[in-house]
Amino acid sequence: MTSSGPVQAGVLLAGRYRLVEPIPDAGAGRTWLVRDDIGNRELVARAVLVPPGLPPVYREAVRQRVLHDAGLLARLRHPGVARIIDAVADDGIPWVITEVLPGRRLGDVIRSDGPLPPTEAARIGLEVLDALVAGAGQRVPHGDVTPENVLLEPDGTVVVTNFATTPVDGTATPGFEAPERAFADGPGSVGMTADLWSLGATLYVATQARLPFPPGRPGRGLDGLPCAEELRPLLTGLLDPNPSRRPAPATVQQLLQRAVGTAASITAGLPSAPVRAA
Repeated sequence: MTSSGPVQAGVLLAGRYRLVEPIPDAGAGRTWLVRDDIGNRELVARAVLVPPGLPPVYREAVRQRVLHDAGLLARLRHPGVARIIDAVADDGIPWVITEVLPGRRLGDVIRSDGPLPPTEAARIGLEVLDALVAGAGQRVPHGDVTPENVLLEPDGTVVVTNFATTPVDGTATPGFEAPERAFADGPGSVGMTADLWSLGATLYVATQARLPFPPGRPGRGLDGLPCAEELRPLLTGLLDPNPSRRPAPATVQQLLQRAVGTAASITAGLPSAPVRAA
């Protein structure tokens, strides 16, 4: 629902953003192409859905967190992070408004073209890590790193979309949610460490065209699973079910660079120990 009625084409969000058509994504019905009636431009709006059984105090906390985090990210100018234009609440539901970007989602590429070579997956992984580090610099984790939220632009730029739209444990995309989030019963486990597990699942899917573990059953690690050997040391660490044993961003960067053969530093100033959930 919105303040103008059911979520359907033609209604207004917060008296400004007119819903045009839904954009298919992993959370069907959550993302819409909208028309900014004031700015006279097309944008993307994504609803942040909160489980109906969540206590009212948690629901309000989620709404406030989304608006706060989106406000922080709106100040960020980074080529690998989809720019946040606005964040509004309509009928109690937070919506994050972002720019429209060209390109193909990584998930679409995998479905149409098949698995990526390990070196290309590692290149994309480096760019995604760069975006996650930029978000961490604003104290905002992503919360739902998946192939559907990684956009490959025509010039090769990798852009991470939908930051700050899945702040509640148990609401991220099944199969890509870290164990500590999938089995939690409220907000609190989202953070860089959980995002790194999701990055590992995304890279596994990119090279194998299948999830490492069934949705809802994150597994006990990579042992016994098929894996590109170039990425096995990295994915073994990222997909460790114990958050304290996952590699820190600086180590992830080094392992990805080893697979790609580059040496650019993107994690200067970050701790070399594992990053705890905020």
